[in-house]
Amino acid sequence: MNLFTKPLTWSLPFLLGSAYHVLALLIPNFGEPSPTWRHLLFLLIGLVMTALAYKNKKAFKWALSLLSIQQIYSHGSYLIEVWKIENRIDYWSVITLVAFPLMMVMSSRFKENSIS
Repeated sequence: MNLFTKPLTWSLPFLLGSAYHVLALLIPNFGEPSPTWRHLLFLLIGLVMTALAYKNKKAFKWALSLLSIQQIYSHGSYLIEVWKIENRIDYWSVITLVAFPLMMVMSSRFKENSIS
């Protein structure tokens, strides 16, 4: 079985994202500034994506598509804003902008049943 067909492989980025949002909730000034509700929302989204990777592959691929659009728009806009205003690179956004399109390409190569 290919490593990229295992649910743990697909859920790992979302578990790491959830861990980031937990740290941002617990540690003041960790990461980029964001309201508490947003960290809670993306913590929940990460956990739901993890569950979908194990339980409902078709729903996972649809959710990944929608979340990718949102993340590319959000982090792409934020990356440009930070560069223009603060003249620095937001590396969390760079990671997100690389990871989500990569996950979309990888997920398009598998049928719903193949992520097992």
